[in-house]
Amino acid sequence: MKKARYVFIAGLLAMTLPVQTVEAELLRNTRFDSPPIRRHQKDTVPDGWLVFSSAGRANRVTMTRSVSHEGRQSVRMQAQKQPMAFQGICQAVRVQREREYEFVVHVYIDESEPLEGAVHGQMVIEWLDRDEAEISRDLGPEWDHELEPGEWHCFRFTVQAPEDAVAAVFSIIQHDGRTGTGSGTFYVDAVSVQRSR
Repeated sequence: MKKARYVFIAGLLAMTLPVQTVEAELLRNTRFDSPPIRRHQKDTVPDGWLVFSSAGRANRVTMTRSVSHEGRQSVRMQAQKQPMAFQGICQAVRVQREREYEFVVHVYIDESEPLEGAVHGQMVIEWLDRDEAEISRDLGPEWDHELEPGEWHCFRFTVQAPEDAVAAVFSIIQHDGRTGTGSGTFYVDAVSVQRSR
């Protein structure tokens, strides 16, 4: 899979998102069941998450009831079909320096709109210091046209927080690739972030 590239301002995200401290599960609304939506309702943002897009109003991230892994809802991400475009969801949490954190995401590729071309998804963690400046970034697993559609796939990776980290932004991102000529839709659900030690 190709290495994802995008421009992302961690400081802006840190100021936008409420940073929280939770004992076991660090994320809120991990099954995207809040707010509850009607089957054909559009443009709904999951509570506790920030939705972002490089293409502004062309954003194609929304909640849906058409498929889910846990609960009744999931988040749908559809290719924007613009060169180098990216979009996704993210959430910021407090972290403890030099502790390990496991990031888990379940992904479903739409059978009627499978990923094609350079369109792909990826998990990303951005580590922030006490001034909300980015210390470093860990790029996690990617999924693209090679992932089997019509079934749920679990992606996970574990990373140690940097020495000066006090917070982290956990993101799930959809990239259109260099030319923006690809297409496809995927869903995410049952997301988790926990300290592994």
